[in-house]
Amino acid sequence: MLSKKFDSIYDADAKPLAKEALKKGFSLDRYRSTPNNHKGDLSLNFGNQNIIIEITQMPTRHGQCFKIGQCFIQKNLWPNSRHFLVCKKKLLRKSSLDAFKKLKINIINTEFENNWQIKVIKELKKSF
Repeated sequence: MLSKKFDSIYDADAKPLAKEALKKGFSLDRYRSTPNNHKGDLSLNFGNQNIIIEITQMPTRHGQCFKIGQCFIQKNLWPNSRHFLVCKKKLLRKSSLDAFKKLKINIINTEFENNWQIKVIKELKKSF
């Protein structure tokens, strides 16, 4: 049954993050994240708070504008959720960081090394 729960997560990076999140007191949102509903790569609940997480291992800065656009749409469609972007630090320039700050998107940096999801969930939990 647990495996089927994770089968419903379409993003490869979101699966290990979701597994770690469930160990740390988060729950999966009943309303699944899909590319069509713009609910990020992973949607979790912590207490009564919905959390939308966008994840990218993108190695270049060309995609930072794309991520700003995605997060803008997510923020507009799901304004009562807390929004996070998980990415490599080198992805974002100062102007992009400023844009994410204005959108109130929380940034969590990781290099996606072994067990990166543990660090990300710790950072996520600290924000509460």
